[in-house]
Amino acid sequence: NYSKAVRLIEAILESALHSLGRCVDLVRPAGLFLHIVPKNDWEKALNALEHSISEIRNACDPDRPLSQTEWRKLFDRID
Repeated sequence: NYSKAVRLIEAILESALHSLGRCVDLVRPAGLFLHIVPKNDWEKALNALEHSISEIRNACDPDRPLSQTEWRKLFDRID
């Protein structure tokens, strides 16, 4: 179970990293003063960044609410 949980967190963090990379790719031209980045790309970058932050928070926040499955697992261990 522990290794499954670790693999799940790794997959979530990998997805978050991919979204963050997409964000960087979209805004890099503006940061390097190569050309103007269209508003649509800024919006896509913001969405990718928000997705990345959300994924990381959901996977790593120890204070997040537990899902029904996680609650069941806790009660199964007690019984």
